[in-house]
Amino acid sequence: MPSIDDFTRCEKILMDSLLKTTLHSIENKLDLTSVAIPRELEVVNFPFNLLRLRCYNWKAAKVQKIYFIRMSVKMPRMEYFGMAIYPEASYDTSIFYFDLSHTRKKAIAYINFIPMLNSESYYRKYIAQLESIHDRYHHIPPRQTPGWMSAYVTPSTVYAMPEITFLDDLKKCGLEYLSQYLEVLAGAQAIDNAEYARQILEGRNKYISHMIANDLTKKMLGKLIGKKKAARIFNEVLT
Repeated sequence: MPSIDDFTRCEKILMDSLLKTTLHSIENKLDLTSVAIPRELEVVNFPFNLLRLRCYNWKAAKVQKIYFIRMSVKMPRMEYFGMAIYPEASYDTSIFYFDLSHTRKKAIAYINFIPMLNSESYYRKYIAQLESIHDRYHHIPPRQTPGWMSAYVTPSTVYAMPEITFLDDLKKCGLEYLSQYLEVLAGAQAIDNAEYARQILEGRNKYISHMIANDLTKKMLGKLIGKKKAARIFNEVLT
């Protein structure tokens, strides 16, 4: 019978594999340049491997920042992988988010194209193409989003905390959304209208300020590694 350590190794391998697959998908489309992160934020290790955290930053053409964060926690048991792609401010492309974590019994996922404008034309341009992908995963039971996120939720947003049996489907869904996002990014054109650029920047800054103030991952990190370091990770690495 497998031991707890055997299960831990298997879960870690699964999430490490997701990180590598996701990075490979991005590298196939973008020429990435690594961005240095302060060492105390890049790597966090607790004694006896109670917690292991790694952060990564890159930039690319049309992309201001890509972050990856990978964390393993022994007690309580949790494996976590999160990533986002922030386009350059001169593009109106949505921000892409893919967060996936799991405990022994539950999977937790947030997969989204963050709209920079709440308008029908913007949704048609950047969100509507996700509907066919979302429909393939309609069997995953959704979870109600926190109130602050309501402005950034679309019919294609995936926010779920189902049983662990849904973990593989959530991985596949996230990778399909990523593939679609990279196609959208490839075709993105720089904004040439000053007023529209102002609206996009305003929407972007509003989302980032809301996320930094309210994100549940930040609160979780604060409990694990301290509020000060968690705040630095969000301000310096994840946005």
